Amino acid sequence: MFDLEMIDKWYEAGKECGSIIHFGLFDKRALLPVEQLTVALERETGEILTEGEIHTKASAGWFPLLAMESPDEGLGWPLYVPSRIGLLLKLEREGYGPEELRVIADLEEWAIDNLYSADDMAYLDDDLETLIQASQERLDAFQYVEPKEPEKEAATRKELTFLQGLKANGVPDQLSSKIEKQAFRLRAWNEGLRVQLLVMDRDKIRAGYSPAIYHVGHSWNAKDGYTGENLRWAETIKASLTYVAEGLVPTIRIPGWILRGDRVSPVQTLRPAEYAAEWKARDIDDYLREWNLVQGVRTCLHCMTPLSPAGNDRKRFCGQRCRNAAKQKRFRENNPMGIVRAQERYWAPDKTGE
Repeated sequence: MFDLEMIDKWYEAGKECGSIIHFGLFDKRALLPVEQLTVALERETGEILTEGEIHTKASAGWFPLLAMESPDEGLGWPLYVPSRIGLLLKLEREGYGPEELRVIADLEEWAIDNLYSADDMAYLDDDLETLIQASQERLDAFQYVEPKEPEKEAATRKELTFLQGLKANGVPDQLSSKIEKQAFRLRAWNEGLRVQLLVMDRDKIRAGYSPAIYHVGHSWNAKDGYTGENLRWAETIKASLTYVAEGLVPTIRIPGWILRGDRVSPVQTLRPAEYAAEWKARDIDDYLREWNLVQGVRTCLHCMTPLSPAGNDRKRFCGQRCRNAAKQKRFRENNPMGIVRAQERYWAPDKTGE
């Protein structure tokens, strides 16, 4: 994807045959007629939909159908649409609801418009403008670099000034091929980055996470996909509420669990010990606390029972039993060796010999 030698071979092959590769997977100016989508979908994903079903999925918010360049050409679809339909059909068969699928599509569409094809990643037809934009973005980025790199910054500034001079005064014939090749390299590199970003986002969903899930840290690679570390429930809940239609309770998915408000369900049957271990590993208690905080409901810190809104604001437990249970839980977690010593009298050899 980022092999410069291969990119140069693509360029040379295109020059030889008189048709240089155009990169426009996310370019919404590059549309194909809606009548061709059923064929493209089957060819790319193996899925089969009728043209009527295509329009139904578009109306459900799965993908946009846009007006083509000429008014008499009707509606068209961007090139990334077949792969998205394939993903959403698979998720639909796995039990994802209409609102979940709409949110996934909506967030991906937002990323395409605001990340994959904006600013220095925008699709530009002019070679010189493409290089100027990239140089300007690199120069702007130096203000965030620590430690500072004055030599690289000066070189980038010089490059930008040179390119702007060409824009103002014209490109000499001896430089035109070089400008064209550099622009091709940049477009190919950007397209590879766009595809990688899309795959990363979709791999997060394939791993069992809703797109609005926030982690303290995460990792991704092409072989193993997406792995998240330490869920951030407060941010996840607030983001999930933002993306669903008003009045709806968001469905939040994490591997092995589906969460809808205060309803928490495992996706498969678990033995009691497995259930408790998975509950703790996913920090479901923290999810329920954060959900109730967002809803303005105070709950017992141990059993999650709602507390009376008329009660003492400092009250954190529904009764003495939960207060004591919470103390014991904290003691066990913070003093594991203390538990061992406390239990020694039950399993240590009797020193009296009796």
